[in-house]
Amino acid sequence: MNLHDVRVAVTPDDLARVGAFRYRIYVEEQRKFAAHADHDARTLIEPLDRKASSLVYTIERGDEIVATMRVEFLDEEAQARHAAAFAAFDFIPPTQLMHFTRLMIAPAARNSDAMPKLLFLGFALALLKDRRFGLLTCKPELVPVFERYACLQYADAYVDEECGEQVPMAILGEPHYLRACGAPLAEWLVRHRTDSPYSQRVLERIDAWRAGRPRARAARRLVA
Repeated sequence: MNLHDVRVAVTPDDLARVGAFRYRIYVEEQRKFAAHADHDARTLIEPLDRKASSLVYTIERGDEIVATMRVEFLDEEAQARHAAAFAAFDFIPPTQLMHFTRLMIAPAARNSDAMPKLLFLGFALALLKDRRFGLLTCKPELVPVFERYACLQYADAYVDEECGEQVPMAILGEPHYLRACGAPLAEWLVRHRTDSPYSQRVLERIDAWRAGRPRARAARRLVA
């Protein structure tokens, strides 16, 4: 996949551009509440963006950002912030985990290759940082989109005060699993890594959740 239009935010000016893009999509277009939005400056930059454990990257067309996502490479301290999200996979050490947030795509780019590129970057970074497993959340209507890239719902939907209803999705970056479900990245990934000891246990945990899940269950409200 050609990644010539991918950029990493490495300077304050880069992050300012990301913040302005996020504000346009998240606040102005989607009318969502964001705790760290600066409405006077029309920007959305969060403390996590500046942490050493985080990386913010963008896809650009011309001089315009058309998509962005943040990845957090978890360690012991960072995992504590996501303890509830990762509880289902407590057998995986935090040094093998990644957390993807603030995925946003401009309206004109939503039927382009922007989404595949963002997800490909996630898999590429997992290889570079020797990570095996990732999590993200998405709106219910986007579940089929993420499932096309072999993401799996692993827990009940919940209602987040800022984001609304969210579905927890697991990203299993293992060649055997991706190949079995025909994921587009499988043949690329199989050239670079072999399966880890975590694959089967991850799938078993997800199967156990599915087996105990009623056919219809209302989203629970997330309690801090």
